[in-house]
Amino acid sequence: MLPVSHHHLPHREPGRPRDRNNEQPSVLELSRLLWANIATLARRGFLRNLFNLGLVDGTGESNRLKRA
Repeated sequence: MLPVSHHHLPHREPGRPRDRNNEQPSVLELSRLLWANIATLARRGFLRNLFNLGLVDGTGESNRLKRA
């Protein structure tokens, strides 16, 4: 049987220590989370719905800003 590890810290990449103040996630981790969320929304068709509604066009700018 494998020994049970007694620390419950999330896995972190080797060679990438976290900030010691408050164990804040790095920008890399945050952007990875953000992209994972965007990918999830895209899989659910959420982003496609935004395109269909015309709130966002292919350039990523909102049409409302262009009309102003």
